[in-house]
Amino acid sequence: MGVSLNAQNALHLRFRPEQSASSFYQPAYLANEDSSRFEFGSEVFNNLESNTLARENIFLSGLELDDAIKARILADLGENNQLRLGIGGKAMLSFKTKGGLPISLHYGIKQEVYANVPNANTIGLALYGNKRYEGEVISDRGVKAVVSNFHEIGIGSSASWDGLHIGGRVKYLMGTSGTFLSQLEYSLLTDTLGTAITANGTYDALLSGRNGLGGIGMALDLGVVFEINEKFTIQASFLDLGYINWNGDQLANNFSIDYEGEQILDLNTFLDAQSLEGPGELLDQILPDTVENNELIPINSTYHLGFEFSPTVNDHIQLSVLGSIQSSGTGGGTPIANLSYQRAIFKEFFLGVNGFVGGLDGLGVGAMASGNIPFGKNEVNLFFQSPNLLGLLSPENYGGSMLSFGLGYRLIK
Repeated sequence: MGVSLNAQNALHLRFRPEQSASSFYQPAYLANEDSSRFEFGSEVFNNLESNTLARENIFLSGLELDDAIKARILADLGENNQLRLGIGGKAMLSFKTKGGLPISLHYGIKQEVYANVPNANTIGLALYGNKRYEGEVISDRGVKAVVSNFHEIGIGSSASWDGLHIGGRVKYLMGTSGTFLSQLEYSLLTDTLGTAITANGTYDALLSGRNGLGGIGMALDLGVVFEINEKFTIQASFLDLGYINWNGDQLANNFSIDYEGEQILDLNTFLDAQSLEGPGELLDQILPDTVENNELIPINSTYHLGFEFSPTVNDHIQLSVLGSIQSSGTGGGTPIANLSYQRAIFKEFFLGVNGFVGGLDGLGVGAMASGNIPFGKNEVNLFFQSPNLLGLLSPENYGGSMLSFGLGYRLIK
């Protein structure tokens, strides 16, 4: 399986324990030895991956979808087209008890979109309607799509022994809405006159959250960091190990249609008109009666294995491997191997660069900056990171882009 967008987004942050937001991705950092204080951390992120579409052909809001743009989109597409988008934010509040036990309270909100369309003609059918394919059989199988929105509320803690740090977090999940198309197969033939259609196929989808809360669930984050000595550190984390029990309307059907009648050279408009006028002949055959159902669906959980070598106090070289454990959506390409270099420009200010192979994009480069600003006896920490810059530097050629920003505050006693 591939790698989650959220995991890849934190390629740099996992190695910066002085950043409050680092504990989102490495729970073992909750046991920071200098953390006998109150602490707040936050992060907002926007991540995109596509193995075929360029970024400029994905974000088209405000543009008229004319024939030139449609042609540009289709020209990008190939086989096994995949797209993944993730946006959201996180916040944490941590403190130590009188006995020295670190406690962290966590809140997050996420929206995740996954799509897998093996045949580009399926997207062409959505863009142009069926007129473009009159006299031609078009078909697809293995089409999948997921759009999910959920909140997470968690509590975590950690402990340390002689350079070994272990941490964990338990999270309660609330799914607000979700659409899960787990299966779509079809074939379609429109005759050259446009007055007859032959189609057959099967699909299975769950629509959740249309009448209230979509579902609830639980998840677990685990992390461990071992400081071998001043130069070598190894770490591992396993995030979002859990499920949401989604409930809603189940739509599943096997259909076979032989239709002859009025001219249908724009199937999309024809079906929309039937929907507005009430159930029509084609819609009756395609859409079944919905039934209430619930399904236990995993959230996108990931693993991260990391190694850091610090030849000097200011220079840090990191090697990471990231991959998915389970997914609610489509596969995300191969696991990612990442090489990073971070340099302390001043005592509390770091710059970093990275390069990776794997994932949907196949390869990419990125950068980061982080720093701590003294505020009396306390400090404000902030960071910017983009582990994949290619879609931002060249949006006409690449689809991948990852951005996150964070702000934290530490009250040091």
